[in-house]
Amino acid sequence: QLSLRDVDAIFFTTVTGEAPHRGLVVEYRNMVGQYDDAAPVDFEVTFWEDHSVTFAYRNLDPEDPLELGGNASIGIESADGREGFQYSYYEESLSESDQIRFSYPPSGFVEGTVTSAADGTPVEGATVVARDGSGTALRTMTTGADGAYRTELPIGQWELVTSAFGYVTQTREVTVVDGTVREPIVLEVASTHTITGVVSAAGEPVAGAVVTVEDTPLPSVTTGSDGSYAIPDVPAETYTVTADYPHCAVPQSTEVAVEGPLTQDFDLERVTDEFGYTCDLEPAAYVEVDTPVELSGDEATTSVDLPFPVTLYGVGY
Repeated sequence: QLSLRDVDAIFFTTVTGEAPHRGLVVEYRNMVGQYDDAAPVDFEVTFWEDHSVTFAYRNLDPEDPLELGGNASIGIESADGREGFQYSYYEESLSESDQIRFSYPPSGFVEGTVTSAADGTPVEGATVVARDGSGTALRTMTTGADGAYRTELPIGQWELVTSAFGYVTQTREVTVVDGTVREPIVLEVASTHTITGVVSAAGEPVAGAVVTVEDTPLPSVTTGSDGSYAIPDVPAETYTVTADYPHCAVPQSTEVAVEGPLTQDFDLERVTDEFGYTCDLEPAAYVEVDTPVELSGDEATTSVDLPFPVTLYGVGY
């Protein structure tokens, strides 16, 4: 790690070269290592018009591993830190005779707004995926409240796959050129249907099971006393639907294609302990108790006469 030494001039900038090969140079002068007292070194980063970035160093001590990158991570990353290129990590990789160049192929921008075909309003939360000819996704964008998206892509043919809950997924081709291509996207509203079914366990209906259409804003529903459920207004699409009877059964998920009214039943496997006990969650009123038991003190015990035989884990009381 390097830090700036307290001097009058901390960093400098200049522009080098002629258009369209200009570079903006930012120099950090008199940098000192955080963990040693060696003489200061100079570092400069240059941003070029062809979108490449170069690193150059000066006053490096060839005998000092720290000044050669032995305690540093060298590379570039995006502003949000989600993407990056690591050139070296805790490696003596730097020299004064060479500069490091990070290059990006000739590229352009594609931008636009995702709107609804129903009323022309922006679609918030739409996902726009840029795929190459082999179907590999290079960029994934999510629209904000204004429905806008924008990304940089290498020049050439790309597919934009746009999806949003409640809309029909759309795929279109776009040709990216040097500059900016405007590509507005209009999504058709998907038809909606109802998913119904019965949740059972060991063949018996389960009341209180929770059924969820995963990764959607649709609220989960709870089965009735007969184990039945209904989820209305599900847009036509393929989903994962999960039935869960918390703590008392193993959750079960299945993929469904909603193209019309759909029936999807579940038969859950009950959770059972080694002895054979299972559990259920059922409505009940709290029982008011009015017969006191004489018992006090830590780890004290007493006996209570049972009005009928009780068995627990094979032992009768």
